[in-house]
Amino acid sequence: MKEGAITYDEVVRAAIQILREGRNISKPLIRERLGDRGSHSTIQKHLDAWRESLTTSDLEVLPPSMPPELMGHVEAFWNAATAMVEDKLAEEWARAKQTVYEAQQARDAALLECDQWRDYAKEKDAALAARDSEIAQYQERLSATEDRLRIRDQEYQGAVDRLTEKDRAIESEREAMKERIALLESRHNQAMEAAESRWDIERERLEEQAKAATARAELEVERSDKHEVYFLGEVRKARDEAERIQQKCDQDVARLEQELVITRRREEASSVRLGQMEERLMKAQDDNDTLESENTSLLAEVASAKEAIARLESENLALREDHEKDEDKQQGNKPAG
Repeated sequence: MKEGAITYDEVVRAAIQILREGRNISKPLIRERLGDRGSHSTIQKHLDAWRESLTTSDLEVLPPSMPPELMGHVEAFWNAATAMVEDKLAEEWARAKQTVYEAQQARDAALLECDQWRDYAKEKDAALAARDSEIAQYQERLSATEDRLRIRDQEYQGAVDRLTEKDRAIESEREAMKERIALLESRHNQAMEAAESRWDIERERLEEQAKAATARAELEVERSDKHEVYFLGEVRKARDEAERIQQKCDQDVARLEQELVITRRREEASSVRLGQMEERLMKAQDDNDTLESENTSLLAEVASAKEAIARLESENLALREDHEKDEDKQQGNKPAG
């Protein structure tokens, strides 16, 4: 449809909308509603067709399209316009006959040109046959290329499968490392609990020794009632020995508590290192696309993690040896009954 052309349905919808607003139908108003599209004659033609399609009852309720006083003037204008249109149609008819004659001559020339184009088409058919043969050769080459590409795809799929298998191996190794770390943490916690238990026992034993020394001092005081002069020096010695043992016990308790704090700090540092190791493992998993290039670096990190675990085991062993030495010293410093 050309720009500006209007349809019967558009004119009818505009007319009905105007009627619903309680206004009279007019061609300028309809043209305005249609966005200044369409000629007055086209609008009038569609309105007449619409009015003819309406029944008598519909026409009774339909308001007139214009006042009755203007009907005579409009008819005179319409007749004059019709006469002008008929003159224009006669001129157009003559021009149309000339156009038909020229079209017939053009048709004859076109038929001649069509024969020439048929000959040209035959030549092109022969050229197309040659091109078809060439295309068949290219298709064979394309088929061979597709076979090579299929082989390359299979090789690529095999490489992807190998990479997937490596990913699984790394994942299983990471899980095994997690289990190993968890086992080491469990052993470390058990060792810490055992050490704390031994420290509690040692504290109780030292307290018992202090109480025993105090009891012996009190016993010596009771005996000194009879041998006050003779045993006064011994009582002082026993009392000094008890105080010394008490101070030694306090020092041992303070030292053990300090070692416990140091051990807990080492445990926190180990936890921090384990967390850093977890982050590096997660980053290695995220960088799976560059696994081949970063494989050496990942093995180095794993070796570092193993060294850290070995260092933790060594620290635990050193702590255990220090604690055993402390027990041996305590046994050596235990006063004779």
